[in-house]
Amino acid sequence: MKLIRVIFIVSLLGFLSCQQKEKPSSTESEEGLSEVERKESPEVEIGETRDPVEIFNETKKLAEAGDPVSQYNTGVFYESGEGVPQDDAKAVEWFQKAADQGDAGGQYALGKCYNFGHGVVKDLVEAAKWYRKAAAQGSSKAQYSLAVCYSFGDGVPKDNQEALRLYRLSAEQGYALAQLNLGVSYENGMGVPKSDADAFEWYRKAAKQGNAKSQYNVGCFYAFGRTVPKDEAEAVKWWRQSASRGFTQAQYNLGIYLQNGQGVPVNRTEAYMWFDLAAKSGLVEARNEKARLSSMLNSDQVEKGKAMSEEWRSIE
Repeated sequence: MKLIRVIFIVSLLGFLSCQQKEKPSSTESEEGLSEVERKESPEVEIGETRDPVEIFNETKKLAEAGDPVSQYNTGVFYESGEGVPQDDAKAVEWFQKAADQGDAGGQYALGKCYNFGHGVVKDLVEAAKWYRKAAAQGSSKAQYSLAVCYSFGDGVPKDNQEALRLYRLSAEQGYALAQLNLGVSYENGMGVPKSDADAFEWYRKAAKQGNAKSQYNVGCFYAFGRTVPKDEAEAVKWWRQSASRGFTQAQYNLGIYLQNGQGVPVNRTEAYMWFDLAAKSGLVEARNEKARLSSMLNSDQVEKGKAMSEEWRSIE
């Protein structure tokens, strides 16, 4: 029984395991890319009891009058389908209007649409162009997204140093995904001197914001006593937070510690639950450990573990 130690780098196109200084490679997933969110407008009152359709109509009226924040928000309404039928093409139309007036939110959102072909033909060069405009205005999301473009050479020449500079700008503003990637850079010595201490600090910053991958990495640092005193209870704490957010490797490691009583009282039924969840996500090690543990449990314990797993999946 061994723990899994995987170092993650998140990209606008997904997250990939990186070991022994491997470079990330792109996928077609959008995991890790922030959703666009409505911005507050002093002209439109947003209350919990207000009808979204009513809010949309007021926002669109202001957008048609030329207000860039309202134009951006109108795009968000169309993208999400809240208060109006979902329509990516119309979302792009309004993001474009806001972006053309210099609104950073509109520029970032437009870049995202071009990046993934939402409502417009996919165009990585155009995506990078709009990310750059928003990044220049200090948008942490755009800085992160443009950094990913430079990491992969998507729409721009590949440039790891520029990617690192942008990750740092975004991370210093508190953006969790950039903090995670900066931690990965320090852990692997990618563009910066290798430093477990700096890696841990950036992982911890992101972990405190609820980033599951960073929570997992912080747990690993405590489990192996890297740059911090070895503390299995602290490792369990961070893995549990990550596992509760559905992070497969954390679920597996938590199962190992629960069945062995490392940093936590032995609880093989709960261990079975976490192995089952990780196995259902496709982790081979979890499937094997679940089968091994099953032979040590009675039928009631196995059934309880299965029921716990199903209940967790139903409320996830």
